[in-house]
Amino acid sequence: ISLSSGWNMIASPFNFDIPITSIQPESLRTHLYTYNSAWVPSPSTLRPWEGYMIKVPAPVTLTIDPSQDSQPSVIAKSAVAPEWSVEIHASAGHATDKDNIAGVIPDAAPEWDRYERYEPPPIGGYVMVSFPHNDWQENADIHTTDFRPPTQDGYVWDFEVGTNLTGKKVTLRFDNLETVPQEFEVKLLDPDLNLSEDLRKYPQYYFSSGNNGRKKRFQLLVGKPDFV
Repeated sequence: ISLSSGWNMIASPFNFDIPITSIQPESLRTHLYTYNSAWVPSPSTLRPWEGYMIKVPAPVTLTIDPSQDSQPSVIAKSAVAPEWSVEIHASAGHATDKDNIAGVIPDAAPEWDRYERYEPPPIGGYVMVSFPHNDWQENADIHTTDFRPPTQDGYVWDFEVGTNLTGKKVTLRFDNLETVPQEFEVKLLDPDLNLSEDLRKYPQYYFSSGNNGRKKRFQLLVGKPDFV
């Protein structure tokens, strides 16, 4: 399957399940999405009659080899093994956005690396969490993951939340906090209101969506007390 730079819509041409391990090159496996009320990243199996989205920075050929005798593997777990991470889930009405991850991986890079995933495009009534990185030298875009290399003091993750649903209560939920080192504080900063919240005590945050579709900015601060 010839993929053009940017987003591509594809499907498996076979009428039986294909393990994700049958896709080459291997680097493309973690960038596949399917849609089931919300975007689902890194499926373990390509299924008949199911559509997929994938974004690539340059044209490439994706190969599906149905002759490989391999078992399905959960790519999301095997390809990304963070030292620790914070998962951000957003909901507004019936719209949800899951699998947004800020985390630390020993061999991650400060900017783009093989662990990052693009933020998929919105569909219908949506809520969307994204890490904006238009300043990156490589693959500048908005992403659904942002992994960093280890540091001793702390981290700042900038992220945005947007929705086309007006006047809705938007809920942000922060999961997996138990993996964050205990010596680190975990706080959410709302720059528009100049408010901060201790996510270890209150791992949820609420705000009302406006009527202009403007993205709301946040900062996730994780680090030692002096750093935060």
